[in-house]
Amino acid sequence: MTDDRGRLLAGRYRSAALLGQGGMGTVWRPTTSNSAGRSRSRTSGSQTAQLVAEAERSVVVAGTHGKSTATAMLAAAVGHLRPSWVCGAAPVGGVNRHAGSGLLIAEGDESDRSVAWYRPEVAVVLNADDDHPETFAGTADVVGTLTDFALGARTLVVSADDAGAREVTGRVRRHGGGTRVATFGESTDADVQLLSTAPTAAGGSMVTVLDPHGVHVSWTVPSPGRPAVLASLAAYAAGRVLGEAAQVLAAGLSGFTGVRRRMELLGAVEGVRVVDSFAHHPTTPPPSQRTSRPRGS
Repeated sequence: MTDDRGRLLAGRYRSAALLGQGGMGTVWRPTTSNSAGRSRSRTSGSQTAQLVAEAERSVVVAGTHGKSTATAMLAAAVGHLRPSWVCGAAPVGGVNRHAGSGLLIAEGDESDRSVAWYRPEVAVVLNADDDHPETFAGTADVVGTLTDFALGARTLVVSADDAGAREVTGRVRRHGGGTRVATFGESTDADVQLLSTAPTAAGGSMVTVLDPHGVHVSWTVPSPGRPAVLASLAAYAAGRVLGEAAQVLAAGLSGFTGVRRRMELLGAVEGVRVVDSFAHHPTTPPPSQRTSRPRGS
C-alpha cells in the first residue's frame, strides 16, 4: 500500500492517520487548515468513514439540513434488503442505527468537513447552504467540501432545485471524473420529478413523481411540509440508483413512520395536537409554521 500520510488534497485536507481500508478505498483522518493557516485535527465522523470504507455497498446522505430524515427514509425504502444504517436522529419507535447486510446507509457529517473523506458508492447531496460558521467561510466553502465528497462517489444523487446543490452538480460535471449524476426535485429537468403533493387524512402528504423510466409513482410521507416531501424524493432516487424497483421503494416509503422530533405527533389533549419539531435551518422555515394549523383543523 502506498503511504499517503501527509498528502494534501483539494488544497485544504491533509491525511493524518489511517482509519481503515475496504473495497471502496482507503480512509484517512484529515487535518484542515483554518483562515490563519494553522492545521486542526478532525476526528468527528471518522467512525462512519471507516464503516463506509469497509462496506460492500454504501450510500452516504449529506447536505446542510434534512439529512436525518432522508437517511431514515432510504433505510425504510430499501428495508427489504435489510441494510445496515446509521443517522443523526432515531425513527419514531426505533433507534438511530442498525446492523444488517453488506449495504450501509449513513448520514454524512459536513460540520467538520469529514464528509469529504467518505468514499461511498452513492453520494446524496440534499442542499448546500451557509452553515457551521466555526468551520466554513460561507456557502462557497460548503459547496467546495460537498463537491469533494461527491467526486469520491460512483454516483451523485443531488437536488435539482437547491442553488448550492446545483453548483455542486455543475462542478462535478465540469470535473469530468466519471461520476454519474442523478437529480431529483420539482424542476422539469429532474430525473425524478415531483409532479404533485396532496394532504392525507393522517396529516402527511401523498407524493407523486415522474420516474426516470417515464412512469408515475406515488407514496405517502407521514410528516407535512415540503422538506419531508423532498427528502422522500432523495430516498427514492437513491433507491433507484441502487437498482431497486419503483413500486418496492414506494411501498417502503409509505411504511415509514417518521423521525423523532421532526414534526413528531406526541399526542392530543381536548382536540389540541402536540407536535415536537426542532433543528430547522434558517433557509427552510419550519414546516410547523406553515402546516400546524391544517393538521389541527
